[in-house]
Amino acid sequence: MILLKNIIAPIVSDCDTNMYVVGLCLKHGQIIKIKIYNKIFDYNKNNDSLIINFAGDYCYNYYKNTKEWKKLYPGFSGFTIGIECSVYNNNIKNINYGYGFKDISEGKLIFNAYYIDFFKKIYKNEIYDYVEACNLMNFNNKLNTKYIEIKRNNHQSYCYCPKINLQNTKNLENLIFNALETTNNGFINRIKQISNNFLIVNYGISEDYEKIYIISKNKNDVQEIIYLINSLEIF
Repeated sequence: MILLKNIIAPIVSDCDTNMYVVGLCLKHGQIIKIKIYNKIFDYNKNNDSLIINFAGDYCYNYYKNTKEWKKLYPGFSGFTIGIECSVYNNNIKNINYGYGFKDISEGKLIFNAYYIDFFKKIYKNEIYDYVEACNLMNFNNKLNTKYIEIKRNNHQSYCYCPKINLQNTKNLENLIFNALETTNNGFINRIKQISNNFLIVNYGISEDYEKIYIISKNKNDVQEIIYLINSLEIF
């Protein structure tokens, strides 16, 4: 079996201006996909080689020259590099690598997501728009957020954009617990039983699964992330 530390090695940085995030995709009480992100919040030349080695010069140009990812906006900020893998019968089915960042396009805030192949070439681009929840018809705003991050080519895939701080995480976790389908909300308790260091900070929906996002209070300690996933005994 491929070791988790080897899977995430390409996105691990030594700088302290970052935060690791775990995304769990849940369906009928099972984890069907894992996403692990390294969100870098400020430009640091010590990350140059990491970015280039991970995704090449094209990605590095975005990292160095795009300004919007450094600003505070709805949802997670930061320049993001990450991996996702599908899980089937407790085994990894496939692994995808990619990167993303916020930008301004035609006067509107968007999130650009790029998937790259083994040769660091982009093979898929996804765009997410930030829409005020009050402008969405018949939308159940389960987390009471002002903005919703919606995939442009598939409005059935979206995430909420809560304001995240240590003072509101308990209330946010309760909202996420109640938003999840009954078959999936047990994961909240499982995560909290592993360690109180882990905070569930966002929730979203795709066509056939729900998504929760977890950070550690030790936000730039990758070992915390490895510990969490290993403790969940996903594979």
